[in-house]
Amino acid sequence: PPLLLLPSSSPPSLPHSPSFSTFAGVKRLLLGTTLSVLYASLNNYYPIEFLATKGFADEMYIRKLWLVFISGKVVLWRYIAVWLIAEGSCIVTGISYNGETKEGEADWSGLTNIKLFDFETCITLQGVVDSFNINTNSWMALYVYKRLKWLGSKELSLALTLVFISLWHGIWPGYYFNFSLEFIDLTAERTFHHRAKKLLGGELSDTPAVVRVPLSLIAYCLKNLILMYPTTLFMLLSWTQCYAFMKAVYFYGHIVPLAWIALHQLLSWLERRRKRQKLE
Repeated sequence: PPLLLLPSSSPPSLPHSPSFSTFAGVKRLLLGTTLSVLYASLNNYYPIEFLATKGFADEMYIRKLWLVFISGKVVLWRYIAVWLIAEGSCIVTGISYNGETKEGEADWSGLTNIKLFDFETCITLQGVVDSFNINTNSWMALYVYKRLKWLGSKELSLALTLVFISLWHGIWPGYYFNFSLEFIDLTAERTFHHRAKKLLGGELSDTPAVVRVPLSLIAYCLKNLILMYPTTLFMLLSWTQCYAFMKAVYFYGHIVPLAWIALHQLLSWLERRRKRQKLE
């Protein structure tokens, strides 16, 4: 018998075996390559830099919103494509093996940085946070956010975590616009969700389809418009370009969430006042 077990004489790999990683890795590679092609094809038509030009400022407002949405979506594909291709190589080498699923299949999500389906279909900003740049978010939560628990305030811990990640990226104003807006937007969404849940009598997913479907579509559009505003600022970076963009869209990404937070605070104050009057 041969001293070495040649590959041709080894038993075949099974789908649930950690060694069966090539197929899973190639799938991520192909998905990343597809997004790379889409980005390369569409970026010429929807460059993010156009959003800081006079040509963009002269567009009709509804057209501006469309360009903010599609340009932001396209530029994010660049990052997602790189993550998927890198993840594919990690799966092929086996280093992303993460045990087995409940069904007994191999779980290759150990180094997943994007849950693409969840990211593209979620209707909340929290859903974006949970499905995008997963490893960085996990690192920040573990080594920065949780170490600030002694402050006694989740909001303050989150704010300081976002300051840290802004400094990590660099000193361009666009980074600070982006991450400060993340704090504002998540705060606004959390309070809005609380009030919407009370109004609907439960979660949106529990409502009848005639209510759930149109509200989900509206939420999806609003989520993307709010998301792509700071995304654009993150990409434009400089104060001159960021200001030109914000001015062209009338600062909607700042005004809408801040106005809602102010309204929520007013409503909360009125509710507390009403309760006190009833007790008296």
